[in-house]
Amino acid sequence: MLHQNGLKQSHRRILQLWENGERSPLKIHRITKLSLSTIKYNIRKLRETGSLCHRHGNGRRCRITSGASQAIGQYIKQNKEITAREISTKLRKFKHLRVCERTVQRHLKKIGYTSVRPRKKPMLTDRHRKQRLEWAKAHKNDNWDRTIFQTKRLSSYFAILYVDGRNSLKWR
Repeated sequence: MLHQNGLKQSHRRILQLWENGERSPLKIHRITKLSLSTIKYNIRKLRETGSLCHRHGNGRRCRITSGASQAIGQYIKQNKEITAREISTKLRKFKHLRVCERTVQRHLKKIGYTSVRPRKKPMLTDRHRKQRLEWAKAHKNDNWDRTIFQTKRLSSYFAILYVDGRNSLKWR
């Protein structure tokens, strides 16, 4: 029995009749009420490949090759704020590859990048700056020998960790 997973209902019916020994496209057409050209195409596909599964590789080839994809990744690593238009221009200039910015956008989405709009206001307001300055002044004379500053954003914009006597990190 041939592989049937992922096939349409009409393909399954043609395949079932084929496996039961029915080889006439006209008889399969009368039983299934599918178009004769569809049945002939599928029988030809069965004879050539032994399967009715979709043949991959149909359609237009991708313009962005693996080398161009690596170049795009490098452009983004160098400048995270680069636009699709700028990437397209760089590909044309350095890789001699003419692709439109929409093609670059689709490729970026395919490899897992998402576009975001820049923030309209700064991450720190004047109030935040004042609060940080007050905190710094209040803790000016603390013992900072056993404190680790962490600048990556976790749950807040500014995190401080300190090491206790058991060599473990704790939030301060």
